[in-house]
Amino acid sequence: MVLADLKPGQTAAIEAFENSPLVLKFLEIGLVPGAEVQLYATAPLGDPIAVEVMGSKISLRKNEAKTIKIRLV
Repeated sequence: MVLADLKPGQTAAIEAFENSPLVLKFLEIGLVPGAEVQLYATAPLGDPIAVEVMGSKISLRKNEAKTIKIRLV
């Protein structure tokens, strides 16, 4: 499952990243393996999404969220 598949209110743990040039950016903003993430909001047209991780809200494009592998907790 990837972060883009998360439904509102669901919580998941980050497992890994697909090969993406954004991995360093993800790590810098707190999207690290093992961190719990929850879908906070989705834009009216479905893109971007906002997630909450470690008390911070982060906005991501769906194509970015598709590179983050998760598991539901």
